[in-house]
Amino acid sequence: MVSLSVYAILPVSVLLWVVTPSVSDKCNGYNGYPGVPGIPGTPGTNGNNGLKGDKGDPGEDTHPLKGAKGELGAVGRPGRPGLKGNKGGPGATGKKGAKGSKGAFQSISDVTPFFFSNKKRANSRTGLAQHKILDFEEQVFTEKAGLDLNEGLFTAIKRGVYYFAYHVSAGNNACLCIKKNNAVVISFCDFSEGVQLTSGSVVQDLQVGDTVGLYGCTRVSQLMTSNADSTFTGFLLFPS
Repeated sequence: MVSLSVYAILPVSVLLWVVTPSVSDKCNGYNGYPGVPGIPGTPGTNGNNGLKGDKGDPGEDTHPLKGAKGELGAVGRPGRPGLKGNKGGPGATGKKGAKGSKGAFQSISDVTPFFFSNKKRANSRTGLAQHKILDFEEQVFTEKAGLDLNEGLFTAIKRGVYYFAYHVSAGNNACLCIKKNNAVVISFCDFSEGVQLTSGSVVQDLQVGDTVGLYGCTRVSQLMTSNADSTFTGFLLFPS
């Protein structure tokens, strides 16, 4: 029984071996068509930061190139005034002006004369203190009424330029000054071991009411020796 089964199975096995292809045999099929692209996928999340890169090489040392000159721009608005500059030097001499008109003629006789001269005499030496006026009480000559000295003080009754002069007999020293309105105009000092004659003069522009007199200055002056006169004189040079 067993041997019969073996003989029955053997032909079947041979048939299967013939029909069944070998594993090593290949089947050549046809290439298929490309498939339809798939739907885009969902964007992925950001990745982690990468590592810090190495330091780059130094750049090239370049200089800016000078371009061509541009066109002239528009005129700007005027600026604010600057600081005051230093004073400039004298300018050039200007042209000579036109000749003026002829002035009015005035004869000498049209000018009223103003003149006075007074004197003082002392029988002995007299001290004149500082800032004290010298009184010329005796009138020598007066051309115009009202020009008399008032205790040695002259008062102008007409505006103009006047000339004043004094001659004083003095002892060892004499410091005298001519004052206008009680302000010193000019002063003189003379020193001597004996008798001397000191003098001085001045020109002044006076207004009506201005006063002029001769005063002692800076120290006590020794004046007026015996039988010696001293004079104070003044006159109008021209009205103004």
